[in-house]
Amino acid sequence: MSFQLLPRQEFRSALVELHHGCCWPRIVYALLMIDFLSHLTIVMLAWQSTILVLPAYLLVHLAMAVYILGAKEALAPLFWFFPRRSTLLNLREDITGPTHSKWWYMISYGLRLAMLAGFLVCSAVMPLKLKKINTLWKIHESCSQTAHHDCESLPAWLKQAWWSSGATCFVHFEWYQSCLGGLPWWLQAYCDSDAATCFASSYDLSSLLCISISLSLMLMLLRRLLSWIGRCFQTDTYDSLDFEERGLTGPSLQADASEEAPDLWAQARVYRVILLLFLDLFTDAMGVVQYVFTGNLSFAVISAAILSTFLVQQVRGGGGWFRFKEESLESLKVGKVTDGLQITSLSQQLVVAPLQLFLQSYSVEFVSSSSLVLVSLSLSMLLSLVSVADAAYTLLELDLMLHIRRLR
Repeated sequence: MSFQLLPRQEFRSALVELHHGCCWPRIVYALLMIDFLSHLTIVMLAWQSTILVLPAYLLVHLAMAVYILGAKEALAPLFWFFPRRSTLLNLREDITGPTHSKWWYMISYGLRLAMLAGFLVCSAVMPLKLKKINTLWKIHESCSQTAHHDCESLPAWLKQAWWSSGATCFVHFEWYQSCLGGLPWWLQAYCDSDAATCFASSYDLSSLLCISISLSLMLMLLRRLLSWIGRCFQTDTYDSLDFEERGLTGPSLQADASEEAPDLWAQARVYRVILLLFLDLFTDAMGVVQYVFTGNLSFAVISAAILSTFLVQQVRGGGGWFRFKEESLESLKVGKVTDGLQITSLSQQLVVAPLQLFLQSYSVEFVSSSSLVLVSLSLSMLLSLVSVADAAYTLLELDLMLHIRRLR
């Protein structure tokens, strides 16, 4: 087991703070979050038009990633949304291919602006169009205050206890059918968005979202705060020239992995990596169960497929669960994250987190029938967002992708 990646990451983080101060790297980290969130404008348009715009948007970015990075690296969905560059470091050894040119930014940001404009247009035009077609255009007039039983023809996600013969619903079938019939197929998702607001009669949907998102943000900020405080207790110092010349090879790092018992803070940092990986994967797995519970079987299949891709990748990498267990125990014993554990965490952030975040963002309105599921899904979305930002900062801003490829 090797310990090459973590010291290099710590050194480059220290180098960034030395050159740019302690505040600018935090700002860059926040901007990575905002940049990825801007991609979710496609989700808002999909709510108002059709879900087909979502895979089309992803395919465009996949094609650009394949053209720029090659088919092998484009298999990691994270690289579909972030250009290969560093605004903090410019290390020649990590320039492995052509950089993103201006056309990438023009296409990507142009699509995001177009999606936002399309969402605003649909939000303004659709109610007027439905008002001309049917007098039941107002959603609050089509929702019943008490659940009724004539809902056999409604989608499963609009029913309470959809698997039961006595399933109930809050949406009038007549309104839903008239909405679908009055719009072309590429705008019928608007009917689903309006129907989802019927569940707000049972509880305050906005309050639940605010509470769950606030709780998730508090956990995220606590995590970052502990990470920054931990650096104050570090006693390691690096000579930058000697550090780069040695290349962080085995003997120098194995000396750090001495038999001396690690302090509690060092073990806490290892526990943080392990627990966050488990928590993110656990909430995603629970999301599959919750999709089934709320009648969203197609979302359950897609989410399970994403998780299965990561699990198969770990098994093919050798060892699977047993290797992860060994790496975790060794990391706790030494007080440093091993390369194997770090690569496993980054693999989840590269593949699972971006795709799950897109899926969960789109599906959030389809699970609004359950307050518990809504809170759980919001927490999972925030964890996925933090994972995406962590991976983008580590691999791109700190230019560590080449070293991870070598360790594999």
